Amino acid sequence: MKTLKVKAKSQKGLTLIELIVVLVVIGIIFPTIFSLAGVFSVKATEYMLMQEANYLAEMKMEEILGFKTLNWDWYKRINKYVKTESLSRGFKRTVSVNKLKNWGKAGIDYWEVTVTVTHPKLKKGVNLAVRLTQYYENTP
Repeated sequence: MKTLKVKAKSQKGLTLIELIVVLVVIGIIFPTIFSLAGVFSVKATEYMLMQEANYLAEMKMEEILGFKTLNWDWYKRINKYVKTESLSRGFKRTVSVNKLKNWGKAGIDYWEVTVTVTHPKLKKGVNLAVRLTQYYENTP
């Protein structure tokens, strides 16, 4: 008896089930990738804005500390720094000076200088504060 051998045709293309599985996988992966890319983009922008805000606050604080160093009567004119400035790229910088009396056990007067930089795209801005006294270091 002779057996017949039937050759199966080679399969080309995808079956309907395979096509559905591929579409479901793509439907899950692509939105996830795009949403992650969006989150990373927003976080990178916030980070760059925060760095710039920090730089702007530090720059003004250095100017104020330099003024104190160069002027023995700085406490009489420190209020000239009190202002709110609109800076480039939407940044806003505010400097406040508050004179307070009887600080700590020494009971000395001090001036608290606060520099705040904000931006509309930042949830919270940058605050730098320093307390200045009339104490003079006696160096040779």
